[in-house]
Amino acid sequence: MSSRVESFDSSITSAGSPLSCARSPGNFCAAATSVGANLEEASAAQSKPDFISKCSIAAKEARETRYWLRLLIAAKGVSKERLTPLIEESDELVAILTTILKKAATSSNRGHSTFNIQH
Repeated sequence: MSSRVESFDSSITSAGSPLSCARSPGNFCAAATSVGANLEEASAAQSKPDFISKCSIAAKEARETRYWLRLLIAAKGVSKERLTPLIEESDELVAILTTILKKAATSSNRGHSTFNIQH
């Protein structure tokens, strides 16, 4: 999961990309890079509620990134063909994170202080 998110982030933040942070809205870059940062924090969670909190934030940030990508298409800032794969990836990341959150909420795994979300 972490390498997938890193690849997603680099597609958005790379300097040569029309989506580079230098040319895109600040909230867009903050949301996109926050997904990976929060998953990194979740992998070292101190408790189950901490893990759920970090994964929840990551899911929210993935949704916000998806919003900004759709907005860039609507504003004709970047071609739909270029952004569709990133929108699809953000959809998949949201679905994966939603599954992780549902499983974490229903699991009885209370004996572990560190959670591992690397898939």
